[in-house]
Amino acid sequence: MEPPSSAAGQMVAGGLFLGAAAWVGATLNSRAVAMASPKNASIAAATGAATGGLVALFGATALAITNTKWKTLGATTALLGAGGFAALALVSLKASDRLLRSANAATQPQALLAGESDSGGTFALKLGDTLTVELPAGGSAYRWVWGPSAGLEGPVVTQVAVDGGVVERDTFTASTAGSVALTAELAPVAGGAPVATWTGTATVTA
Repeated sequence: MEPPSSAAGQMVAGGLFLGAAAWVGATLNSRAVAMASPKNASIAAATGAATGGLVALFGATALAITNTKWKTLGATTALLGAGGFAALALVSLKASDRLLRSANAATQPQALLAGESDSGGTFALKLGDTLTVELPAGGSAYRWVWGPSAGLEGPVVTQVAVDGGVVERDTFTASTAGSVALTAELAPVAGGAPVATWTGTATVTA
């Protein structure tokens, strides 16, 4: 039996050899694992395919070193295998990076901002998230007074100059799962009926 003489033929033969070795490895490994743990069969197949490919790669490298007749085909197969594993490693790294970024984004606390026009709205929070309600500052004559907010820590009150005016930012931190009704009233400092009301509902999940 003679090895293919053309470069295309050698690449096809090398690819078929690597593919066959990966298929055999995947089939044998997945069948062995499926008997004990069917849900892990796909992982076992991937591991088996990688193992079969590595065995084929080492075999092709050995063939290229020891057999003059099959040297070119062995070298071509080894080159294809190395390129395939390099590409697979790159794809795996990118996939792992996306998974890590997604996991980090999911676990990072989120900061929600609600304005005066959001009164009456519902705000979805997870434990550790913050909700900042931005309202017109009451000045020296009025102040915002919040009702009970069990399940939320705060508010932490800050006043910020915005567009020539001053706004009050009241920040709550979600600490307990559940639904919390929020109510703030702009009441005279000297006492009396409130002149404005802001309401909202915070739904906190774990």
